[in-house]
Amino acid sequence: MVLLEPTAAEKAALKAEMKKQKKKGLVSHFTTWILRLSLIFVVIIGILLFVLSQFNNLGDDFKITMEKYFTENTPYRVKIGKLNKFTVMPDFVLDVSNVQVYNQETQTQLFDLGAAHVSSSLMDIVLKRNRIKNFYIDELKLNRGITGGSPVF
Repeated sequence: MVLLEPTAAEKAALKAEMKKQKKKGLVSHFTTWILRLSLIFVVIIGILLFVLSQFNNLGDDFKITMEKYFTENTPYRVKIGKLNKFTVMPDFVLDVSNVQVYNQETQTQLFDLGAAHVSSSLMDIVLKRNRIKNFYIDELKLNRGITGGSPVF
């Protein structure tokens, strides 16, 4: 049996085919890595959203932190009786009851809230749209003559 050596044209065609296969393999390899990275990104985002959705009702430590935040950022001292609900995902929700608000300078009680509920879309907060979905106050009790420049009653 005699083996014939390929001609120059056949060698060129064979070389071009091998180059094409190598390039195709490289594109396929690149596409596979893009898909893998995309899948990892989706899984990480999913885990993050799940963790944020579980971030609610953190108890007394979180209630104290909220009282401190409101006291430091307003001219009032706020005391929260009970933190009923606090969630970040899918909506930002804050639900409290038995809230007492005091003037920081005079330490006089300004008003009591039986319950307060505020909710907003997380995207509205992130994009700073200043929109509130729900807001209600139950059992608001103002103390006579304390709020404003003149007596209320």
